[in-house]
Amino acid sequence: MTKGQASRLATSCHDGIALTVRPAHLPGDGDAIFSLAANQDSDDGIDLSGSFHMDQLLASAFVCTSEAIVNAVTRAKGMGGVPGLGDFS
Repeated sequence: MTKGQASRLATSCHDGIALTVRPAHLPGDGDAIFSLAANQDSDDGIDLSGSFHMDQLLASAFVCTSEAIVNAVTRAKGMGGVPGLGDFS
């Protein structure tokens, strides 16, 4: 994965945040996604230089980020006497 592809991956994850959290991307809210790339060839046979595989990765990152947020919120247990949604299921 190149540096540009890693940046695009992080952007796609941020799109998943924006789909799920309202409001999103406010100054100081702490939503941050990091994506790192070694920029090395891999032996796994997957070539991310083609748009098809990269598009699959970006779409998966978008959906997985959104679903992870929903799962975290709906399964959250309360703290300090304040109940979480997970306490009601």
